[in-house]
Amino acid sequence: MVVKDLISIVTPMYNGEKYIVQTIESVIGQTYNDWEMIIVDDGSKDHSPLIVEEYSQKDGRIKLYRQDNIFVFWMQMMYWIVLFWKNNCVFYGKKMLV
Repeated sequence: MVVKDLISIVTPMYNGEKYIVQTIESVIGQTYNDWEMIIVDDGSKDHSPLIVEEYSQKDGRIKLYRQDNIFVFWMQMMYWIVLFWKNNCVFYGKKMLV
């Protein structure tokens, strides 16, 4: 018996109506079928959430999570909090700690 692992595809979206159909169709078209697609809408002002909702009604593997726009907040936080672990070095803000 072959056990397949569930693959979770997390896609951030903000005003993505121009590309979200192509993005979803690309995932649907994969040969591996044991997946879920989690689309996180960051307060879109266009029709992209409606497009995703239509897809999620047709395919239960596609899920939409909506939130208020917090992109700017997270970009500011990432500047200071991002930790990058490579070759035993940790980057904090703009400084490298060895």
